Amino acid sequence: MIQRENRLVSIKEDLKDTQMKAEKINAQIEKTGEPRQRADRDFRKQLIMTVRTLILENCLMRFWKTLTEGFGTKIGMDNLIDVLFNRSGAYVETSSQIDYWVSTKGLSVAYREKINKLADAFNAMELNRQGKPIQLKIRAAPT
Repeated sequence: MIQRENRLVSIKEDLKDTQMKAEKINAQIEKTGEPRQRADRDFRKQLIMTVRTLILENCLMRFWKTLTEGFGTKIGMDNLIDVLFNRSGAYVETSSQIDYWVSTKGLSVAYREKINKLADAFNAMELNRQGKPIQLKIRAAPT
């Protein structure tokens, strides 16, 4: 009988400890509030970023295909970037059109021919911005 009473006292102490732990946990849950979705685990954000990247890549590839469609000679993407986009130049916007001037300074004769063909192909696309036609013009290197 004494053993049963001692066991009962031990169980009651364990029950009391467990209830106190449960009360602490509930107090912490109430303190933190409603569960929220973590921003770094937001699947929608990652999906949007992935889709935007794919759309951008598809648009760039479509631009590249359209630009080089009637070009006649092969040119790689790295050459296009070097020849067309890594050049010094100027942007001029008038009331009737937008002009991008690209310098041919430092280019060989072959690359000058390529950049002229690229400018012709770009201008043939007849791109517009805010209703104004965009023209790519070549500024000859001073001799």
